[in-house]
Amino acid sequence: MRELFANRRIQLHENSRTAALEIFAIKRKLDFRMSLHTLHIVQGLSHQRERLFGKYQLNITNQYN
Repeated sequence: MRELFANRRIQLHENSRTAALEIFAIKRKLDFRMSLHTLHIVQGLSHQRERLFGKYQLNITNQYN
């Protein structure tokens, strides 16, 4: 009987460790996807700015500094 409880306790510990590792992996994947999503937004805004104001607007404003 003790051995059964010991085995269950070990299995529970392994399951919780596995779950923690899976959660960590999901969080890393989500962080990466959010970073990629943010990059796409910034690139889209940059493209929109270039389309509206011209590609070299920043160079023109910076030449007077």
